[in-house]
Amino acid sequence: MGFDVLYNDLGPLNVTFFLDDGTQQLVSVPADQDGTNNYGFIGLTSHIPIKAFEFVSTSGEIVDAGFDNVRIVPLASEVPEPATWGMMILGFGFVGASLRGHRRKAAMIAQTA
Repeated sequence: MGFDVLYNDLGPLNVTFFLDDGTQQLVSVPADQDGTNNYGFIGLTSHIPIKAFEFVSTSGEIVDAGFDNVRIVPLASEVPEPATWGMMILGFGFVGASLRGHRRKAAMIAQTA
């Protein structure tokens, strides 16, 4: 999950992501050189669903933020797709048939010799 956020000159802040298993992930956002922090991207990759997130200004400012470009990207599947399984099974079948054919030819040559 990730998003662009307008911080409204908050300065440094912490973003806490609350995960579905009860754990938390803290992302610290430092201030710019002038002590503010106007705009930036915040993101987190997790195999555990994210339930909520919370902004806390570390300088005591009131949090006034706007969100844009929220991105929720599914993680890559660890199980091959059905088409991949099909191609793999066909490949093993062709390799097995090829090996079987070579054995038959070798046996026929041995019988005729």
